Amino acid sequence: MVTPTHDPRVQSTAAQTFGSFCAGLEYDALPPVVVERAKHFFIDYIAIALHGSTLDSSRPVRTMAAARPIPGGATLLGRPDPVHAAWAALANGMAAHSMELDDTFLPGSIHNESFVFPPHWR
Repeated sequence: MVTPTHDPRVQSTAAQTFGSFCAGLEYDALPPVVVERAKHFFIDYIAIALHGSTLDSSRPVRTMAAARPIPGGATLLGRPDPVHAAWAALANGMAAHSMELDDTFLPGSIHNESFVFPPHWR
């Protein structure tokens, strides 16, 4: 696992530092509790996003994503052919946000995967 270090001669953004940290992570180095929690969040994301992709509120952005003539290789949930990754991330993220209960159910307020998983889905 790579630990970010600070070099006063090099200015990096918080996003670059975090990206470097994430790129250096190794699955085998993660504590088992972290792996299990990540699996929990992924199951939560996929269940909500799959259902959300069928709702009327998701239809416009899914139609737009599917209509983009940019070749892609990313999954638009509920659709067999791949689309451009950026459009899939937008549409899948929106689907995951379409039926949230975060504001009404306190234990469900840890629902951050809707903006974490879509950009990495292939």
